[in-house]
Amino acid sequence: MKKVIVIGAGVAGLCAATKLRKNGYEVTIIEKNNFAGGLATGYYKNGYYIDACLHWLMGTKDNTIINSIWREIGGITDDTKIIKLDNFATFEMDGKTVRFGRDLDKTEQEWLEISPIDKKQITKFFNCIRALENVWNVSQQVDKEEHIHFWDLIKNSNEIYRGLRKQRDKFSLRFKSKLLQFAIKYGETGYNNTLFFMLVYASFCTGDSNVPYGGIIPLINRVKEYYLSLGGELLLNEEVKEILTIDNKAVGVVTDNGTYYGDYVISAIDPIYTLDNLLKKKYRFKKYEKLDKKVKKNPISSCFNVFIGVQDYKNDIEVPTVLSIDPIKVGTKSVDGLLIRPYSFDDSFFKGDSCVVSFYIDQDQADFNYYKNLKESYYANYKKEKAEEIINIFLNRYPQYKNKVELLTCFTPLELNKLTNTRYGALQAYSFTDKSFFYEIDGTLKGLDNFYMCTQWNRSIGGSPSAILAGNKIADKILKNSNK
Repeated sequence: MKKVIVIGAGVAGLCAATKLRKNGYEVTIIEKNNFAGGLATGYYKNGYYIDACLHWLMGTKDNTIINSIWREIGGITDDTKIIKLDNFATFEMDGKTVRFGRDLDKTEQEWLEISPIDKKQITKFFNCIRALENVWNVSQQVDKEEHIHFWDLIKNSNEIYRGLRKQRDKFSLRFKSKLLQFAIKYGETGYNNTLFFMLVYASFCTGDSNVPYGGIIPLINRVKEYYLSLGGELLLNEEVKEILTIDNKAVGVVTDNGTYYGDYVISAIDPIYTLDNLLKKKYRFKKYEKLDKKVKKNPISSCFNVFIGVQDYKNDIEVPTVLSIDPIKVGTKSVDGLLIRPYSFDDSFFKGDSCVVSFYIDQDQADFNYYKNLKESYYANYKKEKAEEIINIFLNRYPQYKNKVELLTCFTPLELNKLTNTRYGALQAYSFTDKSFFYEIDGTLKGLDNFYMCTQWNRSIGGSPSAILAGNKIADKILKNSNK
């Protein structure tokens, strides 16, 4: 029986490991933390459940490629309750609101009522969303080959492709309404361009991108338990220090607890960390090096995230809501929008009548370096001060919750880096910007046999969709190679 060593129990690692185990391979996952999931994680604080990952999950719609993979590895089953949100986001400025709703016809009409002067641009915008809905549906058909990417389909549609590769703040200026400008600028977290944002919103409108009940922890636990039920091995609290190579072939890994040998080694963690720390810079991956050198042009996406408990919550804030605010500086960023996410749609986020509410501010590699250079004692105070500043903004808008708020936790890219060794504390891979486009890496490393990279960094966007697709693809590569 062929043996596979998988480094990291995140989404990509769990996916590849489970699929290989189902196909008869002996598989051992080695994870440095005391839990599975990697960045896809959550925890409990003061009796509250905090989901530190999931805003929504791509692949919750049946009969799609990503859904079929989640089902194959046990993350989604027929018994999994899926919560469908009405709105992708709601935006508020000067007492007025606008939404990205799931019902496109209704949403378009609301936009036209808000700004009749923008009728031509609004019509073009929503026609593009409808075209992207079709692209998404075609690309996600389970009877198609996975390599029929939505990006390839988009490139063949000049009407969609041309003019949408602008950053959202630049594209928003096509509208005269300040409220619509604000909504497009803050339409999505991260730094991806208008085209990517519109595709994600379109996927939401197809009925995908919903929330599994209980958030990320139950989802990951279902995959983990299924993997273990198949006879897979999961070693927690054990960090890989080196990947063993003999005659340019990966043969195993070294940890503090010993050496583990295998016929294949899969690194399901950050690729630059893998190359520099685990392979001791003996091998190069020019594509990653090139991308990393251009990180200012294609920034990583991370966050400054604050979680609070709100007592006697009245379910009076739409999920999610972005407030227009007076600019505040967080890390190196000056922002005038604050994303507020009440978890009122899921009772597992309640403690009695108190609900978890989170605040999210985009950060990138510059912010990571900023926090890294702060003195440790000042860093803790800085986080607390910024969290309190953000909470005060919240209370000024929602004074009914004054004296009913409890600060639960706050984290920056620094904590995310410590958690999984992800570079710059990235939540996602490199962003799409004005002139960049989709990339995909096959996971092999030139000059090193029986080794595969398998992470969200294997393809543009990153996050759980890229991670699960990478895990599935690498498992298929190993299965195909073994059958030669």
